[in-house]
Amino acid sequence: MNLIDMFFILFAVIVQAIGVILIYDARAITKKGFGFGDQNEATMGLKILGTIMFFIGIFMLYRKKIKNKYIIIKNCREK
Repeated sequence: MNLIDMFFILFAVIVQAIGVILIYDARAITKKGFGFGDQNEATMGLKILGTIMFFIGIFMLYRKKIKNKYIIIKNCREK
């Protein structure tokens, strides 16, 4: 595993962590960051954004794992 792969995995985990934080702290972030009256819509929007970010991070890790598995199988067959 080279350095670029490690940074890619770290980036995917950070995206997942930000997504989880947005899901669980959406109400507090909305109260602190936004000053308009309808906080329920903003909270729902942050939770949807957090869910999308979480699934993007999962897809990035899944994609990287599939690629590495293919490379390992290819290298084993060449030996």
